[in-house]
Amino acid sequence: MNEKKPVSNVCYQIAAKNGRVLEVADFNTASGAAVQLWDNVKEDSQIWLLVEVAEGLYKLENKLTGKVLDVINAGSQNGAWLHQWDYIGKDNQLWTLEPAADGRWKVRSKLSGRVLDIVGMSQENGAGCGSCPQPGLFCAKQPLTERGGGGMLKTVPAARLAAAGWKGWNKMAKQITAIIVGAGHRALLYSTYALENPQALKIVGVADPDPIRRRKTAEMHGFGEDMCFESAEALAERPRLADAVINGTMDTQHVKTAVPLLRRGYDMLLEKPFAVNEDEMWELQRAVGETGRRVMICHVLRYAPFYVAVKERLLAGEIGDIINIQATEHVSYHHLAVSYIRGKWGNEEKCGAPMLLAKCCHDMDLIMWLKSGVAPRQVASFGSDFQFDPGKKPAGAGKRCLVDCGIEENCLYSAKKHYIDHPDRWSFYVWDCLEHLEKPTIEDKIQSLKTDNIHGRCVWDCEHTVVDHQSVAINFADGATATLNMIGGTAKAERNLHIIGTKGEIKGVFDDSVFTVRTIDTASESGWREEVVDLAIGGDKSGMTGSHGGGDLRLVEDFVRVLQGEQPSISCTNINDSLNGHLAVFQAEKARKTGTVCTMPQI
Repeated sequence: MNEKKPVSNVCYQIAAKNGRVLEVADFNTASGAAVQLWDNVKEDSQIWLLVEVAEGLYKLENKLTGKVLDVINAGSQNGAWLHQWDYIGKDNQLWTLEPAADGRWKVRSKLSGRVLDIVGMSQENGAGCGSCPQPGLFCAKQPLTERGGGGMLKTVPAARLAAAGWKGWNKMAKQITAIIVGAGHRALLYSTYALENPQALKIVGVADPDPIRRRKTAEMHGFGEDMCFESAEALAERPRLADAVINGTMDTQHVKTAVPLLRRGYDMLLEKPFAVNEDEMWELQRAVGETGRRVMICHVLRYAPFYVAVKERLLAGEIGDIINIQATEHVSYHHLAVSYIRGKWGNEEKCGAPMLLAKCCHDMDLIMWLKSGVAPRQVASFGSDFQFDPGKKPAGAGKRCLVDCGIEENCLYSAKKHYIDHPDRWSFYVWDCLEHLEKPTIEDKIQSLKTDNIHGRCVWDCEHTVVDHQSVAINFADGATATLNMIGGTAKAERNLHIIGTKGEIKGVFDDSVFTVRTIDTASESGWREEVVDLAIGGDKSGMTGSHGGGDLRLVEDFVRVLQGEQPSISCTNINDSLNGHLAVFQAEKARKTGTVCTMPQI
């Protein structure tokens, strides 16, 4: 390149001395995707926008993905690996440019002072990139285009490149095959990863008692009737037909369907909660240990960029040792009604799971994950059915909103207001009874609510047994504490997090994708300094349409990569990592029902 310093807001290629260029591997758009060296094929995945964010400090933003070059887990050691991640403005995402004697430039990490380097001095395609004190000299090639300007290079769809045998495709990564067991909303959502990334994952079969769901799943993924099974048991009777299963059965079916499939040799992505009681939990753990199969639990919030970014700050030690974690989950009045009063999880005897397990095992899992393996020792809990006690049923209310209710027009929980006026809210729950109809009409839906649809019932007449609010207090082995407050019936769904450490605190709202890092600063007038981190991530945070703030498909991607032999991400939800979260729920329920403080079993 010219000795002239590279220009901010201009796109460049970053080339090693051997001529190969830095790229995001396999056109992967997900956070955590690897970066590597490859022959220059002039694709957008090999182009980086150089952006000066402060004097002499740059971020390197990939043109294809919009994500930035990042040192994994803020590593400062020699050989720390690089990947791409959402930009959060941390030092492990910032770089300086230092001229070398031969007209090239060293790309140096602000975090560690180490330079961009080829791991093992490899000359081969696919060589990994890390940071090292010795200069693996890169050159920023001549600008390709200004951002938004003319002459932009075209991107060839990854699937077409792979089909053409393009040698830049990672042929070493085996395509994983999977069978869906329980073709409900969640499992089908996870399976969309295969449609977007066919080179990585292929759905080859389904097991479900409902013939309509079997047919729809087969049509969605393009396999025949010979790969459709009426039950997990029927699938388990056959020789192993795929690498893995995506188990999206109902809560009470998880263990009874998982164990025979594990013994048949399948790895598994298993929906949460993975067990509805302690005995089942230990049974599943034993089966995993005996079979050696890999099981990941669908604690998708670990993968949401908000919580990943918080976890990275904790691992970096920014707020010191954790003293206390305060987590709250506000369950909206609509979600409370549709799922936990009228819906499938309203009666613990039928669904097998108390509300804390069905709704908040995400939150309990996050607390354990953020504490990085420190064992919980004691649990206390309080909660009740405060709002929907049948004794509080208003005068004039009937059995069904659209049949015999005299106050429906003014009721906050009117089935008409919830499901007819707003038919897309949690529609996959409300209208699953109409799956046999190709395009159900409003009249079909009204008739359903008037007759056999469980969501047409009065919320005070649903025979529900679960609590609508609950508070949990946890004492950890190191003396730290945590609280989880679940409050149902709020106007807006929201998750709040406040972590207090010995050097500062992190406080944020998941639904806003914003948190503040506040640290002690004795030199400042206020006594502290703070940084507001806005991840600028929108989308569904409650899971109403399945995204969970971007966590759902990131989970599937991690599962696929683990089965391909790669190292799991920091979010990995294997069975052993998930035990304490479930155990804490079981003990919290025991504490709530007995009015005692319960001691946690030690794993």
